[in-house]
Amino acid sequence: MFFWMHDRGIDTMTDLLLLDSNLFQAIKAAPATPPALLWLAIVIAKIPIYLIPAGMVALWLRNAPRDRELALRTFAALVLTIASSFLIGEIWMRPRPFLDGLGPAWMPHRDSPSFPSNHASIMMASAFCLWYAGRRATALAWGWVTLFVSLARIYLGVHYPLDIVAGWLLGAATATIAWRVPRRN
Repeated sequence: MFFWMHDRGIDTMTDLLLLDSNLFQAIKAAPATPPALLWLAIVIAKIPIYLIPAGMVALWLRNAPRDRELALRTFAALVLTIASSFLIGEIWMRPRPFLDGLGPAWMPHRDSPSFPSNHASIMMASAFCLWYAGRRATALAWGWVTLFVSLARIYLGVHYPLDIVAGWLLGAATATIAWRVPRRN
C-alpha cells in the first residue's frame, strides 16, 4: 500500500507528520489559558507516574506470591520500555514541539527526544501488566489515568500526538513480552 501511495506522489511520512503537527496545534494550550488550568495540567502530566514505583513497592511488601509476580513483571516491563524508548529516541531523534517552534512548553522540560513518549509508554506498560495479572478494573482505571496524563503532555507542549501513540504501543508490547516469559516455580 505504501509503495502504491509513493508511486502516486503521496509521501506518507510527510503527510503523517503534518497530520501530527495539526493535531498538536488543535490540542495544545493557548497563550490565554488560565494559570490554574495550566497548573492542573502540570499536576496531571507529572504526578501519576510516581504512583507506579510506590505501587510496586507496596505489592512487594505485601509478600503475596501473585503480588510479587506483578511487581517483578512490571519492573521487567518498565526496564524493557525505558531501554527500548532510549534506543528508538537515539535512532529517530525527533525534537519536541516547543523546540520545533510550535509554541511554548508550559512546564519545564529538558531537550530530549520527543518520540516515543516515556510517560505514555511507562504508564501503558503498567496498565497492561495490571491487565495481565487479572486486575481488570484497576487496569482500566489506570488506562484512563494514562489517557489523561498523555493528553496533558500534548496540551502542555512537550509531546506530539504520535509520540503518545507510539509510547502506548511500546508500553503494550513490552508488558506483553514481560508476561510471556515463563514463570519460575
